[in-house]
Amino acid sequence: MLSFLKRLLPIGRSRPAAERQDPLFGRMWFWPSDVNGRSYWEAEPTVDGRRIGVTFYAGPEGPSPEHAAFLRWAAAETDALYALARPLLEPEFERWVRRPFPAAWREAFVLAGLDIPHSGRTENPWSVSYDCLLDRSGHQFTVEFEGGRPASVSVDG
Repeated sequence: MLSFLKRLLPIGRSRPAAERQDPLFGRMWFWPSDVNGRSYWEAEPTVDGRRIGVTFYAGPEGPSPEHAAFLRWAAAETDALYALARPLLEPEFERWVRRPFPAAWREAFVLAGLDIPHSGRTENPWSVSYDCLLDRSGHQFTVEFEGGRPASVSVDG
C-alpha cells in the first residue's frame, strides 16, 4: 500500500477529475486512478487547528460513512492515534534526531496526514504521518499499519 505522501506527489499526474468541499473532510480532490488503477480521494481536513493531508480509496461518490467515522475518531483522539504509532515512532525519532524523546509527544511531532483504511477498519492497511518539530531538516515520519498493528516506519525529508 502506498503512503498518502507518495500519492500526493504531482509527478506525471494530470488534473483531478473532481473537486469539492466537504464539512468534515474539507477541500477534496477525486483521482480516478492511482498507480494500481484504483480511484481515490485526497482531502485537507483541519485537525487540532491545522490542515492535514488525508487520502482514502473511494469512487466518485466520495467518503463512505466508515471513512468519515475513522476521520472523526482520528481527529478527536489524536493521543490515542499517536499511541498506536508510538512503538515505531519514538525509537526512529531518537535515531534520526539523536536525542532522547521528550516527555510529551506533541513537543516532538505534529500530525501531518492519514491514509484511511478500506472500510475504515484498522485491520486493513493504513498509515499516519507526523512532521518532526525538533530537527532542522523537517523530516516527516510515516507509520504503516497492517493487521491493526504498526508494521513499518519511514522517514522523508
